[in-house]
Amino acid sequence: MLMKLNPVLLYRSTASVLSSVALQRTSTPFRHYKRLLYIGMAEMGEHVDRTQHSERESLVSKATVISVSNASETVKTLSLKVEDKNLVFKPGQWVDFVIPDIAQVGGFSICSTPMKLRMSGMLDLAVKASEAAPAKWVHENCHLGSEVKIRVGGDFHYNPQVGDSQSDLLLIAGGIGINPIYSILQHATDLLREEEVGESAAKPGSIVLLYTAETKQELIYRRALQMIGEMFPNKITVKMFITQGEESGDIPVGRINEEQLQKSLEGLNKTSVCSYICGPPSMIADMEAMLQKLGLVAEQIKTEKWW
Repeated sequence: MLMKLNPVLLYRSTASVLSSVALQRTSTPFRHYKRLLYIGMAEMGEHVDRTQHSERESLVSKATVISVSNASETVKTLSLKVEDKNLVFKPGQWVDFVIPDIAQVGGFSICSTPMKLRMSGMLDLAVKASEAAPAKWVHENCHLGSEVKIRVGGDFHYNPQVGDSQSDLLLIAGGIGINPIYSILQHATDLLREEEVGESAAKPGSIVLLYTAETKQELIYRRALQMIGEMFPNKITVKMFITQGEESGDIPVGRINEEQLQKSLEGLNKTSVCSYICGPPSMIADMEAMLQKLGLVAEQIKTEKWW
């Protein structure tokens, strides 16, 4: 007689075994992870299916919610205290987000930096409201002290190493797609600060950020982004846009178009610039097409879609 497996208990027991054997932080094909952790699950969720070919770290860690706040009417931000000190990530990556008693696995981009994790053991997430069970839990049931399990993954990241040549960055974000872009931008500023005191492992070149959302209120991190531009006026340019409402100060109404991309590229080294784009699939397709029309090759453009 076959016994029906409880998917939540299976995850808990499997994660416990994985942790107990002190898995190395090497990337493993997701099909093995999927087989180990989600056998018997009726609802794995779109994140799992859409990222099945992405690299994931082996390590699974418990994490505790130590802060919950509203970034906007539709976005909540979480700060997590990570239990396993061996957990690391690259700016731009996401986490598998496993909630007790919820079979569907969330996938949320990290919006903080590796330096913050190293120094405080914390990482931050920002979650857009939706009917997906993990996002709904974050908005309706998550509280201080809530415990989850996380695992780092993703092929979209900025992680320059010692000896890498300097390259400019063109960062483009739409809506909640700002999360991995914000992590990348903050990491670049960490490297610039280290460069000032002679400790930088890599030297970012000039950086342009183009960020669009429906309304001014949905431009999360708005003030923080403006401050970054003010702190590095000769290195970082921040431009924000809204698609609805009225123009507000230096935030015009309209979408990012070819003219704006061309103006942004004029201040960057077009032959070596790397563009990171995160947003809705249709926006990404438009940005890719325009950038290639303006002279960038496919290898210079990295994308992360959110649905």
